[in-house]
Amino acid sequence: MLKYFKIWCFLSILLGFMVMGFRPENKALALSETYKENLTKFQKTANLLQQTAKKGSSHEIKNLFINLRTDYKTLECIVEYYYPKTAAKLNGPPLPESEPSEPEVIIYPTGLQVLEAYVYDDLTDDNRELILTEISNIKTAIEYLILNAESLKFKDEEVFEALKLQLFRIATKGLAGFDSPLANTAISEIRTNLEAIHSLMLNYPYNDEVTVKIKAAIGFINTTTLDFNEFNRAVFLTVYLNPLAETFEAYQKQNHIADVTEQRLTDYRKWNLFAKNIFQADYLAPEDNKNADTLQIALGKMLFYETALSSNGKRSCASCHHPDKAFTDALALNQSLDGETVLARNTPTLLHAGLNPVQFYDSRVAFLEDQIHDVVSNRTEMDGNLETISLRLKEKNHYLSAFKKAYGAKPSPSFIKKALASYVRSLVFLNSSFDHYMQGEKEALNTQELAGFNLFMGKGKCGSCHFLPLFSGTVPPLFEKMESEVLGVPANTDTINAKIDADLGKYNLYKIPHQKHAFKTPSLRNIALTAPYMHNGVYQTLDEVVDFYNKGGGAGLGIILENQTLSPDKLQLSETEKKQLIAFLNALTDKAVY
Repeated sequence: MLKYFKIWCFLSILLGFMVMGFRPENKALALSETYKENLTKFQKTANLLQQTAKKGSSHEIKNLFINLRTDYKTLECIVEYYYPKTAAKLNGPPLPESEPSEPEVIIYPTGLQVLEAYVYDDLTDDNRELILTEISNIKTAIEYLILNAESLKFKDEEVFEALKLQLFRIATKGLAGFDSPLANTAISEIRTNLEAIHSLMLNYPYNDEVTVKIKAAIGFINTTTLDFNEFNRAVFLTVYLNPLAETFEAYQKQNHIADVTEQRLTDYRKWNLFAKNIFQADYLAPEDNKNADTLQIALGKMLFYETALSSNGKRSCASCHHPDKAFTDALALNQSLDGETVLARNTPTLLHAGLNPVQFYDSRVAFLEDQIHDVVSNRTEMDGNLETISLRLKEKNHYLSAFKKAYGAKPSPSFIKKALASYVRSLVFLNSSFDHYMQGEKEALNTQELAGFNLFMGKGKCGSCHFLPLFSGTVPPLFEKMESEVLGVPANTDTINAKIDADLGKYNLYKIPHQKHAFKTPSLRNIALTAPYMHNGVYQTLDEVVDFYNKGGGAGLGIILENQTLSPDKLQLSETEKKQLIAFLNALTDKAVY
């Protein structure tokens, strides 16, 4: 009996270790060793590229550059999570930055994306020097990572958060080719990302289903085309990546791995970026106006149609934001309050405005509450005074009752702004045909629309600025920053003598030179309902908009802008492809009733 008892004890202990997996310190050690090995490989490739760049041919330099990008992709998941500032130095967008507090200080970009532009340019002596300088910058960042590698402690909840964000990154920037527009290596790099994820998961027990899903996704890439334009993103997302994300979510719960509960615009409990209700507008609300209830939202809706908000008592929010026009007005530029002039910019939709980390075309405020104050008090828009408006509302019994129920108080400037902002935040639906397709309804998109989606993310390069799944400049995977772009939008539709629109956009705020003519990248959701287009309403149809981008933006029209951020290269879209792209854009219309 004693013998069997000992055997039973041994098997119980063994089973216990199997259920728990590796001891935490061993698992962390294994993760650390893999990370350091990949870092060393990354450094060796950088050293080799540096030596080759001194005398090597353009072909040799390009091949090693691609190898260097591949090596970074094995590290991306970890580096982006634990060292985001270093990640930006290694693989951030090749655009200058400035802080509003120091607008005169230009922060110049470094890293692989900057290096790519030099590598794929003519290999002159001057260009070799630029290549060598940028490699030196990359090596400095690598040395920082190596220096800090020993002190990096891997925790399960952090590793799984990093994995989740990497899946978000693949679905958005990866499939759009955001960080390799010239090398066009995005698809093979996604395979490298997935292989790195698989390598990390080897340290966790009972991950058979996760492994199967990862291998299936890799297998799809291996058995299909690696051509950036031809890769079928719709199939990859719905058949492979989204199911993999959901399997990860289930695995995390089943193995009682904690969530990193840091609040973000996305629900921290969800892994599928296209899941219902994953985006939470409350995240972007100020602390004193989160979790608005139905009474507060209903009050906000009442106020939205209230003409007492304007000085002349004739204009409400709904005067310019018509629900039947997706909360726009169908005008290029609306009339100012006095009716004698026009407003400076096109009326934007309010749908999904609650998911924007900044408001207005020039991104000048963060909170909807501040936007409301700006619009109400603007002399050309409503010319209202919130103190005066509060007094007016106090004279109306139905408002006294509504404010009492919603806030337990009488009308005040603060509660007016809060109620209106809460109503606008409620205008988040994300239930278009595209969303239904991504959530498993295979018939939600037809063949033409699917072709258009693949063009949007591939040949059309739309997805590298209008990021999935919000289709705006809100940058994944954290969705905390909004990009602005310089497109070269013309003043009118004259394509022979095209002239840049006079509006300097974001430049007007802080006088930062590279922000001249820069405007926030708006969401394309519901775009079929929001014509005219662009900040000045210059284009009446989507055909005109697609033609503008197809020509290379302002540069393609002959407008010379040194700081145009849109690639001046023509997209070479055929007439059929243009129609397919527009068909997809039409499929971004919400099925909501306002």
